[in-house]
Amino acid sequence: MKYIITKAYNQGDWFNKDFALISVTDNFKDKLKEIIDYIKSAPIDIITSVNVKEYNFGFLDFYDSTSIEYLEDAERNNDINTIEAWAVNGQGCDSVIEIENINNLICIEGEVSVYLPKCVVSSGGLYFYAQNKYGDEEEMWTDHIPFETILNF
Repeated sequence: MKYIITKAYNQGDWFNKDFALISVTDNFKDKLKEIIDYIKSAPIDIITSVNVKEYNFGFLDFYDSTSIEYLEDAERNNDINTIEAWAVNGQGCDSVIEIENINNLICIEGEVSVYLPKCVVSSGGLYFYAQNKYGDEEEMWTDHIPFETILNF
């Protein structure tokens, strides 16, 4: 399955999250098109300030790439190597990678269950935001992703 990989950030002291994987389904792209049409119908002077929030996105996971370097050879696989290459090259949010099996990433330390994941749409794109399932004050978010990146996915 293909995923958009993007830089991620977090606020808090308990963990580090530096990238996120986003699975873009046809259903999500259809919903995004509806949101874009809604935003385009707004008066021109407020288009850049329109925010639309969609909740309960089950295709968003945050990870810590720095833990990859500590994996044993037996824990490595093609999916881990693909992510490591992306992290080393410092590519931007418009990168699309092929992940054979999302369960191959279980060995990356620091994956956090997200709570209240939401998609915030504004200014020609979107970003994802969530809270750590185990702490209200641990927030995570992604870089801004242009609409074109997702719709051309």
